[in-house]
Amino acid sequence: FVHAPDPERFFAECERLVRPGGALAICDDMRGSGDTRAADRTLRRFARGWHANTLLTPGELRSMAERAGFVLESTERLSAYLELRRPRDVAIAVLIAPLGVLPRRSTRLDPLIGGTALQTGLAKGWIDYDLTVFRRTRAGAGVS
Repeated sequence: FVHAPDPERFFAECERLVRPGGALAICDDMRGSGDTRAADRTLRRFARGWHANTLLTPGELRSMAERAGFVLESTERLSAYLELRRPRDVAIAVLIAPLGVLPRRSTRLDPLIGGTALQTGLAKGWIDYDLTVFRRTRAGAGVS
């Protein structure tokens, strides 16, 4: 979901494809709490490195889904189940962190920079990994 170029268009397509009564499950990264310069910098590195076009709050996700005819059925925060700060990840973070402040010259290191930023964001609660299930409530154009 975070890689979709336009979340409104994503939900419009889901509205077209999911029949009334059907379920839509989104399991992805969501914007967590934290409104600091460090959080913003980390989120920018994550977005750049992982080519994430959208990092919505759960409330923004719910509003978009509701406009497309879906109601929230459940949300489960999965962040606690992730293995963060493994020795390997910490070592990579120490090596990669300085590269995240350099001007962008090459995309070869983007996945490492983005992955390190994701680990940091998850550990600090700036990013949450959620499973959200919506139920389709109304018929829309093209769905019978």
